[in-house]
Amino acid sequence: MNSRTIALLLVTSLLASACGTVSNKTSVEALPSDAFRASDTGVVVLSAGAPEHCYSMGTFLGLHYLPSGNAVSSAPLILVDGYVHKSDFAGHHGTVNALQLAPGTYYLTPISANPYFRVVTAPIFQFEARAGETTYIGELFMTRSCVLDMDIRFVINDQYERDIQVAAQKNPAVTLRTPVKRLTSPGAAR
Repeated sequence: MNSRTIALLLVTSLLASACGTVSNKTSVEALPSDAFRASDTGVVVLSAGAPEHCYSMGTFLGLHYLPSGNAVSSAPLILVDGYVHKSDFAGHHGTVNALQLAPGTYYLTPISANPYFRVVTAPIFQFEARAGETTYIGELFMTRSCVLDMDIRFVINDQYERDIQVAAQKNPAVTLRTPVKRLTSPGAAR
């Protein structure tokens, strides 16, 4: 078993047994303020969400290097519709997230939290991280929660004002440099 499979099994166990919320490792508040000052790395801000939270078939977004398709092993998965993270929004389940990344091109792709479910093809969402820059790539909104047939459909919404306001409330260091808006673009399914 590879480390990604083990991590998914652990997360699934957590989802099945959690009695409350678990801290969001990709929350903007999880990044140290130095991340927003670093000149050799960039910060990517995005929100991820769905109409409601899910108990049985949660979906994550996994981060990959665009040229190779390899997973970025140091990056935690971003939970889209799982109930273990408190929502940052009143009208739907969602969180504002941030990742500190080396300069380069990346993509996010959905991954099922259920270890017995294998995704055959899934959409990808491409973006670039630039050194010394905070980049907002949009809201990746899954149109249906708890997708059992992996007919996963996402829309990319421009929620810059809302998401950056939430990000700044959670981590005032976000305002150290004005986030640049470059919405993610969908790529060919992998």
